[in-house]
Amino acid sequence: MAERVRVLVVDDEAAIRRVLGQFLEGRGCAVREAANGVDALAWILSTALDVVVSDLMMPEMDGLALWRRAAAARPALCRRWVVISAHPLPQELATAGVLYLQKPADLEAVWAAVRVAVG
Repeated sequence: MAERVRVLVVDDEAAIRRVLGQFLEGRGCAVREAANGVDALAWILSTALDVVVSDLMMPEMDGLALWRRAAAARPALCRRWVVISAHPLPQELATAGVLYLQKPADLEAVWAAVRVAVG
């Protein structure tokens, strides 16, 4: 990937956000982080992003609600979404083509999913 991929990492666990963020930055990505869906939606509405990597179960706004809100505002971005969760992917997200990795996810698998999401 010639230009920096802009990734938003959304997870309520700070250690997971930090590890994913550092790993993706090491692969040349420009990374933003959010601890919940509310903070993530603010980034989505105000920042140019290429990919969202999100957990499902979070306080304030879960990953499915975040995806729905983002789909209304930035439908193209919602086709470049990766979910990493210990919980099953909701059918709505599976039908939409959202990529899914089960926690704990291998970092190289995360990188591969980000590359697939970007195209």
